[in-house]
Amino acid sequence: MSHPPIIISDANIIIDLDNAGLLDNLFRLPFDIQTTDFIIHELRDEELKERVRINIPAGKLSVISFSPAEMAQLFAFHNEEKRLSIADRSVWFLAKRFNGKLLTGDRKLRKCAEDDGIEVSGVLYIFDTLINCHLINQFEAIEALHRLMKANCRLPREACESMLEKWASSSQAS
Repeated sequence: MSHPPIIISDANIIIDLDNAGLLDNLFRLPFDIQTTDFIIHELRDEELKERVRINIPAGKLSVISFSPAEMAQLFAFHNEEKRLSIADRSVWFLAKRFNGKLLTGDRKLRKCAEDDGIEVSGVLYIFDTLINCHLINQFEAIEALHRLMKANCRLPREACESMLEKWASSSQAS
C-alpha cells in the first residue's frame, strides 16, 4: 500500500484558502498534509487557528514540533538566508527532510526552496487539485478565486486570469 504524497503548507496558503472559502477542502485532499508549529504560531486569527487545529486529531493535518537537536539543525539550516523567517525555513527544512512538496505563495521562499531542489507549488495548484479530485467544480473555483483575488493583491495576476479562463472554458464544455 502506497502512502499519500506529502505536502508541507506555509501560513500564506492556509490564509489564502481561508479567504477563498476553501480551507476545509484542503483537508479533504488525498495528501499527507503537514506544517510546523512555527506556521501555526504565525496565524494571527484565533478562529482560523482553531479551524486548522480541528484537523489535527482527525488525522487530516500533522503539525511538526522540533526536538532540541532538530531545532539546532533548523537554526543552522540555510542560516545565510537572512531574508527568510524561521517559520519559512521550518517548512523548507521539513519539505527537504520528507521529500515533500512545499506549498507557499512567498516568492523568496519559493526561489530558495526550488534552488535547493524542492518541488514547490502555490494556491492555484490546490485549486486545480480540488477540481481534479471533484471536491469543487469550475464554477466554485472561479467564485473562490475571485474572492481570493480581492483579499490578496500579491497573487500572480496573469496566472490567475489564465486559470479563470481555463476553468470558464472547461465548464462551458461540460
